[in-house]
Amino acid sequence: MTTIMSAGSLIARTPKRNLGPCSGTCPTPDYAIVARIHDNVTGQPVIVLAGILRQGTEAAGELVSNPVYLNAMLEKAPKTWGQMNLEVVIETHVIEGHPGPPTVIAIENW
Repeated sequence: MTTIMSAGSLIARTPKRNLGPCSGTCPTPDYAIVARIHDNVTGQPVIVLAGILRQGTEAAGELVSNPVYLNAMLEKAPKTWGQMNLEVVIETHVIEGHPGPPTVIAIENW
């Protein structure tokens, strides 16, 4: 960061990032949590979708709303997942601001 003094006030300027040969098109990872937790008060499940960035959250939504991605995730879950709490970590690759398909990288149940 470059710091400049101007007429007694401090101005901070962030230099432009050098994106190299990709010029902003290189895929960057984003992650999200998808959780299904049983609520003891209501007796109903609570569903949580939370990405680090907007694109991770969007990929989490795609995971639970697209039958292809949902079924692929459930194949990795225990057979009795419906009676358990379930937490899934997913990864997506963001290209030009848009998330790619979600990939399940970890599943935990209890």
